[in-house]
Amino acid sequence: MVFEPAYDSYVSQIKMAGAIPIPIVLELDPNATSSAGYVLNINAVKSK
Repeated sequence: MVFEPAYDSYVSQIKMAGAIPIPIVLELDPNATSSAGYVLNINAVKSK
């Protein structure tokens, strides 16, 4: 699983290792003032 946004080389490194990257998009709180405002939606993980 790759939690997005992610460092740009993560997906290519996963593919080079022979694995399949599964993107999980983090939700950003509209009132966030920093990257600490990203939230993991557990239902997004369960759906993958």
